[in-house]
Amino acid sequence: MTKPSRWLGPVVTTTFVVVTAGPAAAHALHPANTGTAPDVGRWLSTAALFVFGPLVVGLAVAPYLTRVAATRRHRRLVSAALVAVVIGWSARPPSLGALGAFGVAHVAAASVWVGGVMHLALAWPDRQAIVAGARRFGPWALGTGAITMATGVMNVRRHAPGLAPSAPVTAYGVVLVLKVGIVAAAALLGSLVWRQVRRAEPTVRLVRLEAGGLVAVLGLASALAVLPAPPVATGLPVVATARAGDADVTVVVAPARAGLNLVQVAVTNERLAAASISRRSLAMRPVAGARGSAAAVRLPAGWSGVTVALAGGHQVRIAVPIARGGGASPPAIDDPGTAEYLDRAVGVALSGRRPIPIDGPDAATMGGAYRLFLDSTGSRSVVLVSDGSARAAAFGAGLRPSLTIAAGELVPRADAVVVATGRERAPLDVGAAARPEWAPTHGVLVAPWLLSDRVFVAAPTAAQVTVGLPLDPGSPSARAYLTRLAARAPGLEPSLAGVEAFLAATRAPAQAGMQFFTPADIRFLPPSLDGGHDHANRGWFGSRSLLAVSGLVR
Repeated sequence: MTKPSRWLGPVVTTTFVVVTAGPAAAHALHPANTGTAPDVGRWLSTAALFVFGPLVVGLAVAPYLTRVAATRRHRRLVSAALVAVVIGWSARPPSLGALGAFGVAHVAAASVWVGGVMHLALAWPDRQAIVAGARRFGPWALGTGAITMATGVMNVRRHAPGLAPSAPVTAYGVVLVLKVGIVAAAALLGSLVWRQVRRAEPTVRLVRLEAGGLVAVLGLASALAVLPAPPVATGLPVVATARAGDADVTVVVAPARAGLNLVQVAVTNERLAAASISRRSLAMRPVAGARGSAAAVRLPAGWSGVTVALAGGHQVRIAVPIARGGGASPPAIDDPGTAEYLDRAVGVALSGRRPIPIDGPDAATMGGAYRLFLDSTGSRSVVLVSDGSARAAAFGAGLRPSLTIAAGELVPRADAVVVATGRERAPLDVGAAARPEWAPTHGVLVAPWLLSDRVFVAAPTAAQVTVGLPLDPGSPSARAYLTRLAARAPGLEPSLAGVEAFLAATRAPAQAGMQFFTPADIRFLPPSLDGGHDHANRGWFGSRSLLAVSGLVR
């Protein structure tokens, strides 16, 4: 009767555990089913693959390379590692196509190196067999170790080309530096083991230290697979966000080039306490018409770390790449156009491309489109509320209102009121023009540059508020802008300047004419059932979208 293979028990046990416990554990690892933070669930499944996957491969190959029989500890470790790999794969299958040729070579060589050393560590105390096995595995360890380090360098150059100057200020860089240090230490320990093997005096401590170090390297590799690689300094503005407790911290740096820059910090659900960049305190000041606060600071080329301290005690640090070369200096903090400058910078950063000039309608042309729209509604008396700026004057020249008044003055009764002030005081002007006892017959219109959350959310409901836009706010490109803004800059609000910059950078076709819209709260479920649903498409103003009330006005 043939004696059963010593591998039969572990294989049967592994298969049983995988079939019964694998799907359940995979279900538990999936963050969407348990409420676990997505990054935690992703790291758990990635760690199971990156740590135990190479161990399974390496330990399976090691007995053939060393000609040392597998011990019971060896077979038990392979069985447990195989279970972890299947669970991790079931929870979140990796994208193997993203590895590339160097990635596959890196993982294969590291598997042989780690598996061989771990196999030798598990084979003690049979010293004679280990000496012979280490001599056979020595050339393999040297070759696979060299391939692992060479392909690792190539992978870093491919996936994180901007790493070199960012290592001290990014989590990815710190983890990678630690990984490189442990790999170097493991290689040194391997050379010492080889030296002792040649003297037939290998010590278990050195072999186990090398094996432990290589397993730690696998764990750090799983962390690198989850952490975002540092971006490259491209000369475009930078938008970054970080989570601190219940607060979202958004940082905008423009133009992100060596020299004078504006640093904007916007925080949700928390109050900003202090901010600094490269250990220099920033004198944060409010920007008229923009969320958060900003400061002007000179930055050198390279990487700078923005540290934001919140009133609740939380602190976040965000790495910012600053490109070489100068450019146009940003406006001053108290300049009326600073808010729109920052919005345009955010739109460009979200697109990831440099915008191209687009010939859009000027203020006078937009004012003329408003006049045509009001004529179509039968509005005879039109009052323009102006802040006296050159843009408002040009807009008024195209509008040709019956009466122009300054911001803050009493708005007389009229068929329609057009507000052409700034975002900071526009909510007050809209409220004054739409009083319940004095509401204009055909509602209140706001200038295109006042497309802002604060203007429309603060607008009373006594009169319809309408805005004319030189673009379609419901187009796929505009929706992409809203989606990226919600994901990458949750502390900021959408604006006309931002979406125009985004569309210019993404080469979206221009609209031939103006179209008029009014906010509408569009729900697909009753209010009692709609709460708690996180819809994929974000509206322009929270749950409110823009509903067209006209065709194209040319």
